Amino acid sequence: MMEITIMGRRGRVKKFLLFLLIFTLLISSGLAFAEENENIITISLAGDVMMDGSVRQQISKYGYDYPWEKVKDYFKESDLAIVNLETSITTRGKKWPNKQFNFRSNPKI
Repeated sequence: MMEITIMGRRGRVKKFLLFLLIFTLLISSGLAFAEENENIITISLAGDVMMDGSVRQQISKYGYDYPWEKVKDYFKESDLAIVNLETSITTRGKKWPNKQFNFRSNPKI
């Protein structure tokens, strides 16, 4: 059991370092090709996005665009937009018995 925990941490560290590398490359490539008067890069970030539970109910009631109505203009105007999806997108698997939260979003949403 201890090896799984250690491997999980290493996996998260590797994913974070890969994200940081890609993020750095995107920013530097944008700066390299920017014109002289385009020296501002706009980055929009959002975290802990989940498309299940009450959000799924609101989407069913108001449509797929509903969760993004208040922020979509920010993302459209940004040079780079990053959203942290805080769930898996699947219909497979079973809930883990010892976890308080088991998030899973349906791919159709």
